[in-house]
Amino acid sequence: MQSTVTRREWWWVLIVSHAVFIFSSLPFLAGYAAQTAGRDFAGGYHSRSDYAVYISMMHYGRQGHWDYHLRFTSEAHNGIYTRLFYVAAGNISRWTNLDPIHLFHIARWVFGILACLGLYMLTAQIFIEPGWRRFTFLLAITGAGAGWLQAILLPGARPVDMLFADGYVFFGMVTFPHYSATTAAILLSISSFNIYLQQNKIKYLFGIVLLGVFTQFINPIAFALADLALAGTLIGYMLYKKRFLFGPLTGLLIIGLTQLPQFFLNTRLLGFDPFWSQFTAQNAVPSPPLTDLLWAYGLLWTILPAGIFAILAKRNWPAMGLLAWLAGALLLAYGPFPIQVRFLHAFSVPLSILGVFGIKEVVFPYLERKAPSWVNARKDLITFALLMFSMITSLKVSLGDAIFLYSHTDSRFYEPHALTSAIDWLGTNSNPDDMILGTEQTSQWAAIRIGRPVFLGHLFETLDYQNKRTEAGGFYLTPPPAGWLMENNIRWVIYGPHEQDITPSFQPDNSLQLVYENEAVKIYEVTSP
Repeated sequence: MQSTVTRREWWWVLIVSHAVFIFSSLPFLAGYAAQTAGRDFAGGYHSRSDYAVYISMMHYGRQGHWDYHLRFTSEAHNGIYTRLFYVAAGNISRWTNLDPIHLFHIARWVFGILACLGLYMLTAQIFIEPGWRRFTFLLAITGAGAGWLQAILLPGARPVDMLFADGYVFFGMVTFPHYSATTAAILLSISSFNIYLQQNKIKYLFGIVLLGVFTQFINPIAFALADLALAGTLIGYMLYKKRFLFGPLTGLLIIGLTQLPQFFLNTRLLGFDPFWSQFTAQNAVPSPPLTDLLWAYGLLWTILPAGIFAILAKRNWPAMGLLAWLAGALLLAYGPFPIQVRFLHAFSVPLSILGVFGIKEVVFPYLERKAPSWVNARKDLITFALLMFSMITSLKVSLGDAIFLYSHTDSRFYEPHALTSAIDWLGTNSNPDDMILGTEQTSQWAAIRIGRPVFLGHLFETLDYQNKRTEAGGFYLTPPPAGWLMENNIRWVIYGPHEQDITPSFQPDNSLQLVYENEAVKIYEVTSP
């Protein structure tokens, strides 16, 4: 294994990584640049509901909390100490006095660059030649699937590579920083284990333990992918050495054992707590059909068989870890788990690295032996075409969406400034835990702007979501039973543009007192049953 990377290479990686990050930020830049006096960019264009949850958790952490507490449901419940990335970010926001939105993008930058550095470090351990390292790095970062072609050929299809951000390095950078943080932790763990096997230095083992615990507090299940890769790497290394290695096996067991406390805690809380088990039951994210998964990674599948053959033939032990990651992720993603698709996190990484290894060790040597000279003279064109076709979806989710946002300020990704002003007033005149009632879109914007808990707002974070969606909409049409607002801990009711889409003639009952009004929005305080 060759892992030496020159200073010049690292400068190239840093420059390219920052260029990729800036490109990933185009939708945000376009959205904020296109704001008008009457329309405010809401920010969460790929998944507004998830964005609202994460920013509201930053507001919650900014209040000094360290537990995870659902802010999109009305039931009273105890917080838990998991999924703490944005809660911790909120506390950093409090310490630094940085606005949560600004810190959100700083986190996107920091962890996005760390994911890129971790990827190149791993790539350098598999490929000796800088040219192959750079090509693999670019393909793994920007590569996606053929969802754009699926959408053209199959109208009505929902391409996975345009919806499932955490399955791709670039899409993760475009959307949420905890995706990049998880990817960085997995890649740095695998790279550190490769070094540990060769140098037997305890500091690398200790680093992996810390990364594993760190990842469990972000995404309780994602580090299982790193565990698979570490196990596969160790098996490959022992085959390479042709002997059983007790020391590294003990190290791997230590890594696994340190993850058990948090694993059992998460299992007990999320699986057996009366409240959180309801959340877990409705937080089901099944994997797509296999045909959709083939579209989702497009040409990367076509180069995989050559990669698998080459790895087994060459006994490249670091790459065997990636093969274990890939195979294990597929088994888990289609196993009996409610959150199947989450096991495909950063799946483009092993696909890309294994595939390029096959091109280098199998496809190109075959062409050199069998193909005409004019084909061999154009081998670079093959890799260039693979890169270009694989990044079309990435172009869509960055440049394509940026163009759309810049030219469609009338879309649902922008909110009326009158609603923003009303919500900001509410942020000044309400308490941090006061519950707000509004339509789903209004509630999400309130969560983003001021971080107050809302009755409705997210498919998974709102318990009994479908019924509450019906209740929230019905509230503006027909007065609910007496005491309904108090029973659901609702303190404030917003009647704005989105509520007027339900009914233009909302008639509040005696339990509501008008406390704020502008040209488009009214805010009522709940005063009695």
